[in-house]
Amino acid sequence: MKILLSLKRNFFLYLRIVGIVIFIVVLANIDLSAVWLQMKRVQPKYLFLALLFQFFMLLLKGWRWHLMVNNTGSVRSITQSVGEFLESYAIGVITPGRLGELVKVGYHDGTNHKARSGVSILIERGQDFGFFLIFAGSALAFGQMTAVSLSYGLIVITVGGLAIGASMCLGANAKASKMLHRWVPALFDGNTLFGVPVVARVGFISLFSNIITFLSSYFLALGIGLHAGFLTISGGVALAGLLNAIPVTVLGLGTREVTFLYVFSDYPQASVLAFSGLMLIVVQIGGGVTAMLMGHVALFFSKRIR
Repeated sequence: MKILLSLKRNFFLYLRIVGIVIFIVVLANIDLSAVWLQMKRVQPKYLFLALLFQFFMLLLKGWRWHLMVNNTGSVRSITQSVGEFLESYAIGVITPGRLGELVKVGYHDGTNHKARSGVSILIERGQDFGFFLIFAGSALAFGQMTAVSLSYGLIVITVGGLAIGASMCLGANAKASKMLHRWVPALFDGNTLFGVPVVARVGFISLFSNIITFLSSYFLALGIGLHAGFLTISGGVALAGLLNAIPVTVLGLGTREVTFLYVFSDYPQASVLAFSGLMLIVVQIGGGVTAMLMGHVALFFSKRIR
């Protein structure tokens, strides 16, 4: 038994560093000076737009979290829930599979409140994964990616739509809510957990915030001269994001580079890896640091507002 437990622990340890090993292999087989030179040529206006859209995306997703866990109009509740989201987002950036985002549950006391926030995280994930799948499938089916059968792209789009639909039913469907109610008594008030109006607003914010995420990435691509089109850029970023959700790497290292090299195989390697480097610095690290600072500010003010 001890041997099996040891093997299990070692397996998960090795699994977490797969992406980093791939990243090292990629670095060992490229011209780093050419990549760095390309990154330094990024146009400031596009870099600014990418950062600005990252800022808006964080605020929108923070508001989405507020709608699900508080949904009251008081300034204190808004700053508290937005701060919770931003801090957990920052922790999620540096944890495999973004598992750090589960710390949001720790802000809520009581079994029912924790269960409600846990279901809210499932809805968040379902919405974001669903839209990522739709953009990835659209790029596979209609973008400029390496030749892929149209049917594969349509299948991915369908799966994405089902993921979004399932996550919305979790909060707005009476039968789903009653099933949750049997597991955790008093989890929902009335016939549904959140209600159709709230879930509809959550769905709209999910769509809009993810489009903003892809626009931010698109501006970075334009900034280093990677003119692959919005749909293809979005699809590549979506595929990399989906792989990053698997706990095999941190900050998307390795999985993002391999994905981009495949998706943008028709473009200069230095430009592709420069784009990946900017995604790491601006979106991953920059977004994480910005979220942590904004989160602490929001939580600071929430404690001082009566």
